[in-house]
Amino acid sequence: MINEEALKEITLDVKKKAIDDGYEIIWPTRGGSMSPLLKTNNRIVVVKCDIDRLMPGDIILYTSRDNKRAIAHRFIKKIRVNGKFMFLAKGDSAFNYDAPVAMDAIVGRIVKIKRQRFAIYLNTSLGRFINILTLILS
Repeated sequence: MINEEALKEITLDVKKKAIDDGYEIIWPTRGGSMSPLLKTNNRIVVVKCDIDRLMPGDIILYTSRDNKRAIAHRFIKKIRVNGKFMFLAKGDSAFNYDAPVAMDAIVGRIVKIKRQRFAIYLNTSLGRFINILTLILS
């Protein structure tokens, strides 16, 4: 029998592989670090992203350092740490940046947020405006 923690890791790996293969994956959200834009039980649509085309304000999904959970936070900027490019990200309601994120930890980019009665499309002009405005205000 597979325990719940092992199943989560398998599921995370399977979803990462599907995104790498070009599939859009719907991912449930939980937690309040991206509030008010993302709320618990929203559904996000995650797609493969070209690292070189990430724009400040985009919401990225990346794996935690222990590779046990996925984190959706706003991409702030690319930095160099010990000669390697890393990414700074931050939750909209957090005061501090996350620890630098390695390129291989990035799972994808969020292009849509599904709520009960409507959806927010982040890959449109309006969605891009929302991302930039939220980046400036957070």
